[in-house]
Order: sequence, then structure tokens, then C-alpha cells
Amino acid sequence: NNECIIFHFYVAGSSQVEIWYLLQAGVLLQLNKATFLRKKMITLVAAMTKNKRVIGRGGQLPWSLPDDLRHFKKLTTDKTVLMGRKTYHSIGRALAHRRNVVVSREAGFQAEGCEHVSCLQTYLESWPAEHELMVIGGGMIYQQCLPYADWVQVTLVDATIDGDAFFPPWQD
Repeated sequence: NNECIIFHFYVAGSSQVEIWYLLQAGVLLQLNKATFLRKKMITLVAAMTKNKRVIGRGGQLPWSLPDDLRHFKKLTTDKTVLMGRKTYHSIGRALAHRRNVVVSREAGFQAEGCEHVSCLQTYLESWPAEHELMVIGGGMIYQQCLPYADWVQVTLVDATIDGDAFFPPWQD
């Protein structure tokens, strides 16, 4: 299998701590940031706990990390963000300065300032290579998008937190 996925781990609270990994053929290798000069296409953006990959609890983020929110804004501004319906409802609005796309199988779903997509697979397979798509959650959307991802930007939260939404495992 020649497919590979790039992971970028950002440690909340320190803009200087960035770790880059390449997952290829089930092997996770740490890489130098300079390796990544190619154009990105589909990027998963998430914050998760180190130990259990928790990304949410009760439809909300189970932490408050202002530095990470600034990092998220910097990564996603002026790009297309793709999210599930539950993530959209947890945010409560379209994100400013971004093209917002919400995935929902709910017939007639509408959200102000957002486009609606009912078939995620078709949307991902037709995504133009010259544009970057930022996938911002939740757990089911990450799981379905992971096989299409070129990059994964992860903030590791160094805390033990219980949750009900998780980032999918990327290794067997």
C-alpha cells in the first residue's frame, strides 16, 4: 500500500511545539516540517486528548483553550470547512470568513450561511485538488474522511477528560 497520510501535531499553549509525522504502510514516522512543500487538498483539523482521543462531550468541546482556537482560526480562515450537522449545531452558526459546508442526511436541512451536502463520499471524491478542504468534525465525519485525508492537523490536549465523541484511530 503506497498511500500515506501526514499528521501535524500542535501542542496547545506553545506555538513553538509542532511535530510532523508520516503514516505509510502502518508505520508512523516523525518528519521534518520542510518535507511538506506539496500542495494540501483535504485536511482534518482536530483537538483531542492524548490518552483517549476525546474530541467532545455532550455536543461541546470539553475544554477551553484560547490558543488552540486562535490556531484553528488561522488554519481555516479563507478556506472551505466541512462539518457534520452535530458540529454545526454545537458551533451554532456559520464560521466567518470561510465557506461552510454541513453534511447531513436530514432531508431539507438548512443552515444560514452554509451549504448542505447529503452524500459525503461523492463530495470528497469530487473535491478539486487545487483547493484545500478543512474537515472540522465531528467523530463520524472524521472517521469517514480519514481515508481521503492528505493531512491531519491535531492539537493534543494533555488532560484526562471523559467524552462521548472521539477522533478515529489511524493505525490498526
